[in-house]
Amino acid sequence: MTMLLPRGAHFDALSSTTADAKGLAAIHADTAVPDDIVNWLQRLALLYGVPFNHLVPDESMLPNESIRFFVVDTNWINALIEGACSIGRSSSADLAHDAALATALYQAVAPARQASGFLLRSAVVTGWPNLEVAAYANNQDVGAPLRMERLSPTVLLYIAPALIDRIEIHEPPEGLHFGIDVDNRKSLRWVTVASAPKDTPPGRLIGDTVRVTPTFREGADGLPTRTLKIAQLAADAGAALTKANANDTAPYPNGVTPAQFALQLVEGVQRVHFNRK
Repeated sequence: MTMLLPRGAHFDALSSTTADAKGLAAIHADTAVPDDIVNWLQRLALLYGVPFNHLVPDESMLPNESIRFFVVDTNWINALIEGACSIGRSSSADLAHDAALATALYQAVAPARQASGFLLRSAVVTGWPNLEVAAYANNQDVGAPLRMERLSPTVLLYIAPALIDRIEIHEPPEGLHFGIDVDNRKSLRWVTVASAPKDTPPGRLIGDTVRVTPTFREGADGLPTRTLKIAQLAADAGAALTKANANDTAPYPNGVTPAQFALQLVEGVQRVHFNRK
């Protein structure tokens, strides 16, 4: 028959055990932190679950069409993890066990020693859901981000494992891009190399002086729409190329073949650079 210890004796035994820090550490020497806890705390260290109004307390700090850089305070992250772990401490015994397990817990979670990033609030986040970002620290690519996520249709959060000083934001290079310049003009490219400067390959820009101005169709209200007059643009491009001696192939009705016209419309992936300093 097992005899239960008197309540006072049980408390004394428990108190003496938890008061022995070295003995308690030996007891937990082979205690593994559960994976679920590690994964949850790792996400917490990357600000998952932190309410947005704790990241941006006032809307004026992140107005429309703006970007804000930040550096993650590791002391704040440690306090965040500490606060999460404190939920399970309801007695001095819990505190003693927690202290004995603290080192193993932080080694398992391994929060980033350095982290920085930015918040971008822009219609670009909505327009290009597969937006790509390259971050640099001391002119070195920092590699994959710790976290890159749309917090809302117009807000993007990016966290890198370094103190970044420059970023490049660009469209995903998923295929050929066609378009015109932002000032509603189109810079033209060399088609043939016969009259081009030495070692100039087809497709290289001729220069800012050889450009055409696209025209747009009118809507029912008589105002210009965003629909290009393609045939007119092809004819204008062909005439400008001929005048610049940039195309000495046999003439076509519009001055360029479909392939040559496509060459003129090719646009590289647009990149926007931001320097933090």
